[in-house]
Amino acid sequence: MDIKSAIEILAKKIDPDQNLIRIGAVGDAVTAADKCLLLSIVNIEGSAEVRNQSVVSHANFQERPLVVSVLFSAVDPDYLRGIEKLQQLINYLENHTVFDAIESRPVIQKTKTIGIVAEAKNGRFTVVPLPLSMEQRSLLWSTLGTVYKPSVLYQLTIHSPF
Repeated sequence: MDIKSAIEILAKKIDPDQNLIRIGAVGDAVTAADKCLLLSIVNIEGSAEVRNQSVVSHANFQERPLVVSVLFSAVDPDYLRGIEKLQQLINYLENHTVFDAIESRPVIQKTKTIGIVAEAKNGRFTVVPLPLSMEQRSLLWSTLGTVYKPSVLYQLTIHSPF
């Protein structure tokens, strides 16, 4: 499963009606109409196993999990409504930490007639909170170069297909 798919699946699972979560960069302009939570990727890295190996083959790398840090920020102009939406998000993710998905991608299959066949590929990712101290939170928002918004940080670990 790729990062884009995992982020889209997460947003749709949390917000099936697509009126709560907006995917975008932390510094994106928001308007008064954006009464939502902004989902932003703030870091992407390979798993510790991959970083500690001196040589990683391409095929082996694809089987290792990716670790993606995502930030949910309240961009609702009504401060208390934004806090309420963050609380709803936290409650949802406390009860839903594992997400499964099926991706379809075209592959060429060797048969008597060569053609494109859809291959179903399972994917799984987990979501866990990343608590930050006040100092870490301040450093994160300073690094992002924007005004602080109430927010929560989560780690998505995208596992290889099973």
